[in-house]
Amino acid sequence: MRVQVKAAQRPATRSTYQFQAAVSKPKRPLTAADCDILCCVALDARRAFFVPASELSGRMTLRRAIRDIYIEGIEETTWGQAVATLAL
Repeated sequence: MRVQVKAAQRPATRSTYQFQAAVSKPKRPLTAADCDILCCVALDARRAFFVPASELSGRMTLRRAIRDIYIEGIEETTWGQAVATLAL
């Protein structure tokens, strides 16, 4: 499995974290050719969640509500979902 990690030091707005789901120069969206799973880390919250690359659908920015980052067990839940998607 190839995992690409992207981090945000703090929320981009009062209600959301923003992660750059892009690579290279000039920037282009991550695809399944770049990685299998995207790991998004909210550094200030010390939390992470995982997204299958196949679900990025050409977006260069991925946003998540702050309240979603603090869901109990988000790391385990999203990791399991992402790996299950790869198995299909």
